[in-house]
Amino acid sequence: MKQFFAAGLGMLLGLVLLAPPAHADDDIRAERVLVVTMPYLSWADVERSDLPAFESFLAEASVANMATRIGRNSASIPDAYLTMGAGTRALAPGVGEAFEADEPYGAAPAGEVFARRTGIAPTGAVVHLEVASLRRANARTDYEARVGALGDELAANGVERAVIANADSGEADGSPQYRRAATGLVIGSDGEVPHGTLAADALLRADPAAPFGVAFDPERVQEAFRAVWEPDGRRVVVVEASDLQRAHDYRTSIAPVRAREQRTASLEQADALLGALLEQVDPSRDAVLVVAPVGSRDSDLSVVALAAPGADPGYLRSATTRRSGFVQLADIGPTVLDVLGIGTPNGMEGRPAYADGGPASVGARVEHLAEVAGAAEARDRAIPWASTLLAGIVVVLTVAFVLRAYLPAWVAKLLPTIAVIVLALIPATFLTGLASPVAGSGVLLGAALVPAVVIAIGLELLRRRRSAVAVAVALALVVAVIAADVVSGAHLQLNTLFGYSASVAGRFAGLGNLAFGFLAAATLLLAVVVTELVPGRRGLQLAIGVLVTGVLIDGLPMLGSDVGGILAMVPAFGITAMLLARMRVRPWHVVAWFAAGGGVALAFGVVDLMRPRDERTHLARFLERVDADGFSYVTEIVERRWEASLGSPRTALFIVLCLAGVLVAEYLVLKGAGERMRSFTAVPARAAMVGLAMLATIGLAANDSGLAVPGVILAVAIPVAVLRADAWRIAPEQVAAS
Repeated sequence: MKQFFAAGLGMLLGLVLLAPPAHADDDIRAERVLVVTMPYLSWADVERSDLPAFESFLAEASVANMATRIGRNSASIPDAYLTMGAGTRALAPGVGEAFEADEPYGAAPAGEVFARRTGIAPTGAVVHLEVASLRRANARTDYEARVGALGDELAANGVERAVIANADSGEADGSPQYRRAATGLVIGSDGEVPHGTLAADALLRADPAAPFGVAFDPERVQEAFRAVWEPDGRRVVVVEASDLQRAHDYRTSIAPVRAREQRTASLEQADALLGALLEQVDPSRDAVLVVAPVGSRDSDLSVVALAAPGADPGYLRSATTRRSGFVQLADIGPTVLDVLGIGTPNGMEGRPAYADGGPASVGARVEHLAEVAGAAEARDRAIPWASTLLAGIVVVLTVAFVLRAYLPAWVAKLLPTIAVIVLALIPATFLTGLASPVAGSGVLLGAALVPAVVIAIGLELLRRRRSAVAVAVALALVVAVIAADVVSGAHLQLNTLFGYSASVAGRFAGLGNLAFGFLAAATLLLAVVVTELVPGRRGLQLAIGVLVTGVLIDGLPMLGSDVGGILAMVPAFGITAMLLARMRVRPWHVVAWFAAGGGVALAFGVVDLMRPRDERTHLARFLERVDADGFSYVTEIVERRWEASLGSPRTALFIVLCLAGVLVAEYLVLKGAGERMRSFTAVPARAAMVGLAMLATIGLAANDSGLAVPGVILAVAIPVAVLRADAWRIAPEQVAAS
């Protein structure tokens, strides 16, 4: 047994030494940052539109898809701006009622209303009248976003701030609906921005053909920009291409053809505005960040592009995504600070985006990002069908297996074949990631069938000769595909059916929750089967080696970086190993293995802290926050997990009852398998039942995917139980020979 722990430690140290170096953009320091926001813009829009100024800018920029979800929900425009400025997930219950301090708001100047609401006499040019409700709303969330974190950090470092935006809607002859949410990106915690222009009469002109009859006046916008850009000193200026938001808001009130025309016109106007602003930028000392707070259509992926002094064009990445070509909303604030040479404060969970290389061709980069976004949409549309299909097959297989004595003989004989098909489908869904991004849910489902058929045929031929060995091979294939993928960069996880979606934005690197369930269940069952195929001490040693390898693959920060997986795997695998070794398990053993899970997670976090800052995962960030905020942050994370996984108490009760039913079904199936085995196989059967039950229960609590984790564990366990029973019933004497 010692040699396997030594091997695991050696692998751990080797991976630490092989950790990639920090990015090479440490010398990027800008004096001024221009942030141009283009709401509702995706890379597909860029690909099919004529945007000469933006395309010229992209030749010198690094680009990425930006994930814009806030938790499980799509971000609204105000949510997005506030999240970018807070550097963590933030919610904006209002619509963005920000004003110039001397601008009329009803019968009084906005500054007077602001003072009445906050008790603070404004000193800045711009005030946000909803700042009190913004702070109150975010204090009630688990993320506790600090509204205005970016603005405060800029002010503390002597960097001036300004905002130019007006997306007001409402027909010109009616009451306006104020839409100045862009202010949320650079307001301070006091709800103010020192400089800016928001008033309609300062930025807009009448245009009968435009949405709501108004549009940006290019000359007025450029004049307002020059006033805040040209003075000496460091500064951040936000300019919103607000006509894009007006076109989006107006689209439901007009004919589809007219909506498309206005959308095209607003894109052209936004591009012209960007071109005019870029003429006033000095590339040798200024950084330009073009960002879409939200994506177009139903996509939760939008556009981000950064050009900064000394940065080569390519793709962007950040430590939160750890994947080239992807950043998150929360990364924008830290990125602005980074290009100015300011560190990220502890309260920001986002991390700076930086150039990560890529093709020199602008067209190639844009095409790739558009394809990836399309693949994410296809995966999100396909996953309900795929999960329903898999769950349906597993349920039918379970019921048929339990009642097989009452079925026609030819139906009962089909059950092992169906089990083979289910196990073949699991690695096949990940292997679809070897192909180019697939933009079509039906095509994605069909693509998984091709490798599934090949794998199923091979397993079925093996099953008919050596059924027991086929079980081990099927499980080893699941483990090998997922493990090899994670070791090589987790390319098969992104936008595959049971991987993770770029638009959902729960994860961009490492091991996703569903893949964890497949890997954990297959690893545990493979260890059990190994002890049956290789009896004695050697089989136990091999089984422990399999289990240790599974924990390393799942938990190491440079591999799976899966905290919830560690907390579930270590106790479940530990108890399973004890049972396989025919050791008596006492309650204190269970407590000890739970503690060991926390200890392993802590050890992997320390390993993560040893890595370059820009390569650290959420493991290191968790320890950094605990060091800064104390144990309260641990309870905060637990609350987040509970809410994400179980939701309300009523939902939690329903899920617990469903889980109880799942465990009962699992027991019945495994018990039925055990009845047909020789006496020595009763110990592995019990080990499998206990281990899987622990995996399902802890996996439900430690991850944030609800019943999905127990579901995928069951999707592995049920087919294995069917094949295992088939193996030992048909040729038990061949098992020892195998």
